[in-house]
Amino acid sequence: MTNTTYLSSGVRELLLSVSSVTNYKENDQDQLSIEKIRQCLSVEEMGINYLESVRRLDVKILSEIEFMFNKMTIEQFQSYYDNDYYCGWLKNRKDLFRTFSFLKNNEIHLATFLLTCFTERNLGNLLLLQTNTVPNLLRQIVESSSLCTILGSDLTLLLQLLIGSPKSINLRNVYWHGFVQYNEVSPKFIYLLLYLILQIGPILNGKIIPERQFVSFDRFINHSFLPTDICCPNADTAIKLIQNSHLIDNGYKPSLISSIDYFFYRNEYGLSMMLLLPVFEYLLRKLFVNANNCPERLLTAEATTLYTTLDEILTCCLPDGSPNRLCDELGRGYMSLLGDLITFPDGVCLRSKLSHGETDYECLPRSISDAQLGLLFTLLYRYDKYKLDKYGQSLLDYINNYKVHYHPITIARNQILQCIIEFKQMPDRSTLTEEEETETTDFPIQLTDFWRLFITPNKLSLFNNISLETIDTLLNEDNINLINRYCTCKVSDIIE
Repeated sequence: MTNTTYLSSGVRELLLSVSSVTNYKENDQDQLSIEKIRQCLSVEEMGINYLESVRRLDVKILSEIEFMFNKMTIEQFQSYYDNDYYCGWLKNRKDLFRTFSFLKNNEIHLATFLLTCFTERNLGNLLLLQTNTVPNLLRQIVESSSLCTILGSDLTLLLQLLIGSPKSINLRNVYWHGFVQYNEVSPKFIYLLLYLILQIGPILNGKIIPERQFVSFDRFINHSFLPTDICCPNADTAIKLIQNSHLIDNGYKPSLISSIDYFFYRNEYGLSMMLLLPVFEYLLRKLFVNANNCPERLLTAEATTLYTTLDEILTCCLPDGSPNRLCDELGRGYMSLLGDLITFPDGVCLRSKLSHGETDYECLPRSISDAQLGLLFTLLYRYDKYKLDKYGQSLLDYINNYKVHYHPITIARNQILQCIIEFKQMPDRSTLTEEEETETTDFPIQLTDFWRLFITPNKLSLFNNISLETIDTLLNEDNINLINRYCTCKVSDIIE
């Protein structure tokens, strides 16, 4: 257990209300069932009483489930459950058995990350039995009336208790958003989720479940976000940075060191990033509250308030309209690489795709993982004020000057530039002249208005005589103000 916590009081009370030991004594007459577990829920007029339900489950159920799984070896678990009766409905059922293996090895965080994204993917597939679309969020899936129709109200209520609204245990979000430290929360919750998933197969009774295709990272395979000589050279360098860091709380260091192990020694880049990304979000949240002087946003929110997650951390404006000072503090280059990897819709969207089970984590290219490691180590070099070694200096220099690739404006710029190149290669091509401008007045006006939003005033004189050469000049990235690339506000609002 850690001394410092980032769980707010209400969330902490709910998550830590279970005992830390297994006090169950085996009884041959005990028979676990969904109905027996459901009887522990305290359902009132306003919905589930989450705290009372967790306390009842802890007394009657959680220790029994943990005991049942603890006495099974990995081989026994697989022999008993690896069949179509329990797992026929699952896509990538091997991940269920990997989860159990992680639990047996006390890798609770990794088991939770893998099982929650695995659960989201497979429950989403279930909805396709009744609907053509799947909600974007796990809590929306478990709150769906369609899921209740398919699985029944008892099992659905139990899923809502574990992975439902912010008022619930909310297991997926408190882990994936980096609020839980090493050994801070009992593994009993993840054992319960594992048990519930195993009960779905018998309910479905052999139904054929539609499958959605994974999102592929193939289009990024040949994109080196960081040159090879800028990537972290070895595990020893990485572990030394982590162990000596004052920026990282000790409760998060085991997850990062495990991430390095999976990266360098096992070549499991997807699992490595599962362990790293929540810690990375926690670090950005620390920097965000410091830069904007809002320490109250460092903790998990209570049920009535939104968490401070990456969506809020990386907007250009705070809720009160004041600027987010973290964006300027991190700098243009850092925000550009962060956007390419995490936030831009046409970029990698690494965290979103991994955490929501949208991609096969085993197919994550090393080049993407190298770049994400680079973002982490840049923070450590900058804020821990290490004496810069050759690797650290090269990393900071490269990221400070990183050029964005996947921002919509950059993509549009490259597409326009390609059109210009192809246009110039056409035989007998026309050129833009003053005479043609009078015939197509809308074109230069619209083009001028568009570029006026992104070009500094001293460059606007170039519009006096638009030509292809002028457009070539305007498309140079140095002339484009991309400050709004991490902002959801309208461009006109920023300019005003």
